[in-house]
Amino acid sequence: NNERGIYLGATGATTTSPDVTNNVIYGNVHGVYIAGTATGVNISTNQIHSNTATGLTNSAASGVDADENWWGHLTGPTAASNPCGTGDVVSANVTYDPWYTDDGLTSLNGTVINEGLSVSGPGSVCSGTETNISIALSQDGINYQLRNDNANELVGDEVPGTGGTINLPTGALTSTTTFNVLAIHAITGCSAELSDTETVTVNPIPDAPTGSSSQSFYTGDPQTVANLSATGTDIQWYAASSGGTALEASATLVNGTHYYASQTVSNCESTERLDVTVTINPVKNTTSGNNFPTIQEAIEDILTLDGDTIIVADGTYNLTAPVNITKEITLTGNIAAPANVVVNAPDNADLTYVTTGNHSCFLISADNVTIQGFTLQNAHDYFAPPYNTNGTFMQNWAVFIGYKFNGAPLGTYYNDIDNTVIQNNIIKNSSTGIHLYNNLGVTIQNNLIQDMTLGFSGTQSGGRGIAIYNSPSSGPTGYDATTGSYTIAGNTIHDCDFAGISIDVDAGEDDCAGREQAGDRG
Repeated sequence: NNERGIYLGATGATTTSPDVTNNVIYGNVHGVYIAGTATGVNISTNQIHSNTATGLTNSAASGVDADENWWGHLTGPTAASNPCGTGDVVSANVTYDPWYTDDGLTSLNGTVINEGLSVSGPGSVCSGTETNISIALSQDGINYQLRNDNANELVGDEVPGTGGTINLPTGALTSTTTFNVLAIHAITGCSAELSDTETVTVNPIPDAPTGSSSQSFYTGDPQTVANLSATGTDIQWYAASSGGTALEASATLVNGTHYYASQTVSNCESTERLDVTVTINPVKNTTSGNNFPTIQEAIEDILTLDGDTIIVADGTYNLTAPVNITKEITLTGNIAAPANVVVNAPDNADLTYVTTGNHSCFLISADNVTIQGFTLQNAHDYFAPPYNTNGTFMQNWAVFIGYKFNGAPLGTYYNDIDNTVIQNNIIKNSSTGIHLYNNLGVTIQNNLIQDMTLGFSGTQSGGRGIAIYNSPSSGPTGYDATTGSYTIAGNTIHDCDFAGISIDVDAGEDDCAGREQAGDRG
């Protein structure tokens, strides 16, 4: 019951390295009071409690070591650095940790909660993601509880400190959240909120990218994942609608296969994917850039215009109807190796309509057409019965310049077709190789034409490699059969039942007027 239970550093004297041990100091105003002249003071294994002002006051310049004392409560002394302490007050410039948690001095478990530990997180995550909030230099004897800072709602369970970094699970996050951490003394149950907080920004999962669900490529163009198209951010392609590993950009596309595109925005990848079916087509309009499964579709496409070039990849093309060339185009197969691009005329067994020309290869009804680099074959004449009750003989040709097949009952003849070029082709095993009908200008050069056979009766117009037909009577009013300008040069023609080259002009006209034949062999 004194003003000061123990007073060190009296006026006019210097107290050096005193030890204060094994005492019961209670019921005073100040349990221990250290004046400015005391240095090196050590206070330990004392019971310091129930002092009304302070258990220990240090007004000296040097610090005081007051570890391992009982301060009247298991939470330790009341001090600015011990937010949980409820024992006697300890002034600044005193170390007191650890302390005894009982008055018998048997349990030395006191730990001061460090409110200044670093709290960190990932910064941002995608919606629905589970992550962690980390505590660096966590303390042994302290448990850590994660809380939603908005209302201090508990998140998960307490995690004991280890002396190192610990992780507090957040659970799945769907919105941006700020977290705080409550530190709880494992022995005393005393708690304090760490001063640091951490905000985790939650980014939404983006929608699937947009794009065409059907994407086609020309056989001769690059066909890799890098050539697929989708609109979005950081596009990745997969072989499955979910999961899996992203495909390499160099992976080769497979005809008829589905590919799936995701996009990634703010490091979040879409869970939904754009489904794209790939088609590899053998025909391409090099002018428009579009590609097609058939030659006829390429010609009829609304974007195919006069002057365009259509290319056809190596392969065998079995026609179900003749190709009607109705636009001014260049149609190119493989000029260097025409045997690699084979076009078979429609098979008689697949007869749908009975009309002249429906088993031909190419029928030309436009000016300024070039055909090059093909093998055209199997365009045969045939009798119509039982489909035609009159037994009419139907003619077919590998190439007819001046005719369009309309389906049924008959095709349409066209006069004055001009500037047609047929070159660098193989034309074989047909009734007639190339038929010219009232044309104005035709160049036929550097073709191999062979194996042309007569019709069933042996008297029809087949068996001709090249057949030229000019007739004023069948042409338009005022048509002059002598005005056609034909250049036939550099062709090899052989094994034709009737003639290699046949010229049929109405009586009174000069069969050779305006026509040049040079270098053909047959």
